[in-house]
Amino acid sequence: MSPVRIGIAAAAVVAMGWTTVSALEHASGTNLPSLQSLSEPRRTGPDSLRVASLLEALDKGDPLVCEVMAERIGNWWGSGGGVGTFSDAKPNLAAARDSLSGRIEHAGTINLLTKSLAHENPCVRQLAARWLGRSTIETARLVSLLDDPSPRVREAAAYAIGSGEKRKAIAPLEKMLGRAAGAEAAMAAWALAEEDDVASVPALERALRHDDARVRRASAYALGEIASLRALEPLSAALRDSDAEVRYTAARAIGELDDLEHPPAALLEACRSNDRRLARIAAMTVAELHDPATLDLLISLADMDDRDVRVHVAEALGQIGSAKANAPLMRMLQDQDAEVRRAAAEALGELRENATHDQ
Repeated sequence: MSPVRIGIAAAAVVAMGWTTVSALEHASGTNLPSLQSLSEPRRTGPDSLRVASLLEALDKGDPLVCEVMAERIGNWWGSGGGVGTFSDAKPNLAAARDSLSGRIEHAGTINLLTKSLAHENPCVRQLAARWLGRSTIETARLVSLLDDPSPRVREAAAYAIGSGEKRKAIAPLEKMLGRAAGAEAAMAAWALAEEDDVASVPALERALRHDDARVRRASAYALGEIASLRALEPLSAALRDSDAEVRYTAARAIGELDDLEHPPAALLEACRSNDRRLARIAAMTVAELHDPATLDLLISLADMDDRDVRVHVAEALGQIGSAKANAPLMRMLQDQDAEVRRAAAEALGELRENATHDQ
């Protein structure tokens, strides 16, 4: 079989797997590849009917798709060398699966993937773009696709640039961010996050004022990934954005900024928001900073009806080490959640240790 035909077959097999995973993710409301953030609301997994449908599809479908899916769901990773695999697993399938993660160098396969950026199926388009970004394709060729007549191709090309190694395509991505419609501009912002260069911060700050909420959200995310403290002011302003998802993303991004010691006033205000999700994210971010100036606020958050917030507040009170935290921590020892009680007990131990050292 020719390399191009092998590439087509591999793309088809893995696209089937990705389509199944995408359907399961959409139906269950969860993103399987990544760990659920503490700032995200808890979500239930798929119900029995959905799981049964998936198992039946895998049993009747291509065995390589099943092999890929078994590794994909939940981001499970094998130990290699046959460890952690079933005794009757087919080794040739494992080898085929592993070969799909290799770096693509063949020109015919790269051409195939480039053509697939216009595919009608978004799963195939995404997979082709990811593979293309991790291939040996020249950065200049990828950048040229950002000017393709097709919006689909332009969006997929930005995804390809962000999917692989740092390709130093900041200027063309910034151009796309500033001129493009929502979907393309949002993908350009995501790609800039993957490039992770502080030079793109000004362009992303400007994009926080874009008309499309998708672009504002992606830009806030990118600023958090780049983590430059200079983004604090625009991200603080984004906490008052008209779109809720932008506000949530900005609150998380502030917590990612390097060398941040004191939460901005807008974040403190967000802790008291009537939007419970925003208040939760903001409270977690403030607690993780362990800023003594926020002691009174943290004490007021010790009774928040969110277990993770209470755990982080207890840990923060222990780190700050003020005797003023003794009473709320004693109350937290009676919390209904065992993890909160554990955190409170450890924090009280830190308070006593600090008091001993101060004598």
